[in-house]
Amino acid sequence: MRLWHKIFLLTFVLFVVAFDLGVYLLSSLSFRATIDTTRDQAVVEYGFVSRALATDLDALVARAQDTPDALTSLMLSYTSYYQTRGVHLELRRDGATVGGGLPNGVMSTVTPGPQPVTTVVDSVGQHWILVNAALPADLKNYTLSYASDVTSLYNDQSALANRLFLIAAGITVGFSVVLYLILRRLTRPITVIQETADKVADGDYAARTGITSRDDIGVLAGRFDAMTEQVASHIDEAEQLARNQQNFIDNMAHEMRTPLTSIFGNAELLRQARLTDEQRTDATGRIMGGAQRLQGLSQKLLSLALARATAVDWQPVPLDDLLDQVLELERPAAVAGGVRLSSRCGDEVVLGDVLLLQTMLTNLVDNAMKASAPGGLVEIEVTTRENTAAISVADHGRGVPQEQVQQVFQPFYRTDEARSSAQGGTGLGLALCQQIADAHQASIAMTSEPGKGTTVTVSGLRLAGVSSEITEPTPLGHNSTTSGQ
Repeated sequence: MRLWHKIFLLTFVLFVVAFDLGVYLLSSLSFRATIDTTRDQAVVEYGFVSRALATDLDALVARAQDTPDALTSLMLSYTSYYQTRGVHLELRRDGATVGGGLPNGVMSTVTPGPQPVTTVVDSVGQHWILVNAALPADLKNYTLSYASDVTSLYNDQSALANRLFLIAAGITVGFSVVLYLILRRLTRPITVIQETADKVADGDYAARTGITSRDDIGVLAGRFDAMTEQVASHIDEAEQLARNQQNFIDNMAHEMRTPLTSIFGNAELLRQARLTDEQRTDATGRIMGGAQRLQGLSQKLLSLALARATAVDWQPVPLDDLLDQVLELERPAAVAGGVRLSSRCGDEVVLGDVLLLQTMLTNLVDNAMKASAPGGLVEIEVTTRENTAAISVADHGRGVPQEQVQQVFQPFYRTDEARSSAQGGTGLGLALCQQIADAHQASIAMTSEPGKGTTVTVSGLRLAGVSSEITEPTPLGHNSTTSGQ
């Protein structure tokens, strides 16, 4: 049974019981008050009749004329008048009726005394108020009985009860309809929450209740939607992580297949064929090239693993010294490729891990040099904004198409497959840079224009001496894909 069914039935039963009981008590108390009032009026009227009759009897007794005929004649004058008003009178002397008479089935069951005794008597479908009392002391052997017909009061009460029953039934039906509509409206949000929960259970994580009321149910619905949003977010992250992991495995298998094929093919050639020294040297060189490519791939993978697993050693790092070290490491390659290197940096000091930052900048400069033609210029620039520093590495080389900018930080992605392979690239450098930037709670982004060059900027590096909370870095598998080369 649903919640609103339970509330409806419980409220309906309580209302019917309380309402009907209230109507019954009100009707009963009103009728009782009417009967008591009528009883009091009967006693008053009985007193008037008994006093008048006692006066007339005293006169007859004084003249010694209280014969049965005289008493019957006297009572006839009273009964003829009062019977038109629904009142019967009976006079008894020494227990025997001497005048008047009570209705059939109406008789006194008490011994009359000097004080009037009233009772309600039911007889043959009629109702009477019976008053009995002895006449005053000189006439104490006389008893007067007074019976007033109150059947109309009982009939009126029965008709009123029927009308009240019909009215109560109508009110009950109306109340049940109104209660049903109110409960359906009040509990509709609960039904919506239940339906939304069923959709989420079936895998529709985009389902929301859409309830915006400010009551308790609205608050519950808001928290349910927030919980669903978090569940959907975590599931999206898990699915993205699974896709990234699968792509990583697929790309790594692809990267390893080419050098392994080359090594296997040339090794098979050396083992089976009769080769000249020149051919043997050429085959050996191809084997060495494939082995070097595998070595470079393993080194990049190891660097990624270390960057992910190693905690950042937060230390003040002077950026001018850091750039000097990077330029010194890259200068032999720059000279060999005919590329010029320049840097612009003040005395900024950031918080970070000097070895990780050096690895990141070395990869960025190495990528910039590979993208530059002989005679090209690679520029490194440090800027500050508020409490953070940014490092930009710019080249004036071939650039990256805009549709590829969104993918370059994915592991194994290369903008120019043939050129990168020829230059010994693995497609892991920028993924490693992003991991290091995330570990430093910084961001990395790329802007590029084909034919004009590329700029990669690492921003958000915290300046030393500035109060700032340092949180744990985000693991590589949970990174969002950003733009870069």
